[in-house]
Amino acid sequence: HFKSSVNNLGGDVLLVNERTVRLLGDSIGTTFATNVPAEYLPEGLALLRGYVSRKATIDGAEMLLVNTHLESGDLFGEVRAGQALELAALIGASSAPRVVLTGDFNDVQGSTMYGVLAGANLVDTWAALRPRDAGFTCCQAADLLNRRSVLNQRIDYIWTRGFTRPSGKLGGEIQLISARPDARVRGAFGLIWPSDHAGLVATLNVPESREREEHH
Repeated sequence: HFKSSVNNLGGDVLLVNERTVRLLGDSIGTTFATNVPAEYLPEGLALLRGYVSRKATIDGAEMLLVNTHLESGDLFGEVRAGQALELAALIGASSAPRVVLTGDFNDVQGSTMYGVLAGANLVDTWAALRPRDAGFTCCQAADLLNRRSVLNQRIDYIWTRGFTRPSGKLGGEIQLISARPDARVRGAFGLIWPSDHAGLVATLNVPESREREEHH
């Protein structure tokens, strides 16, 4: 019903299907207060990341949609954790009964960033629905010309809140897209991958008990 897109220039976009999605209120698009310190960058250069968010109803279910791209690089794990804290604060302050947070988080399960979001009562949808599958999303060769997939880490996530059943289980399914060689498209110098990252698509079920509560 909606898609998110992230690029390395700091642009974050939410694409919605107007047949099933009704947008509520105003969009928020902002940069993080936590970014790469100036001493790591050439003089006069700033490297900023951020997020976009919007409340919406999808098939009548109200939720907050957030898309982001956290900082990359081995040196900046604490920067990513700080950015995750800002996202956790945004989500914690929202009155929306459900949250869907998507993006390239540039860190793996077990990182400080991951712990911040997991500690904010967000569910790592891949881990919840497919705990036995690696779900690698990154990264193909920089020129995208590799024939076999070389994905070897999971750094792209769909985080959710408010979709778990009373039992604590999440209902739905999630899959990788553009992760197999047959997904390659024709480029100027041969077949290339659509992106250096694989994509994630999830279908989530709204628990019936939550639906009943909202209609009372």
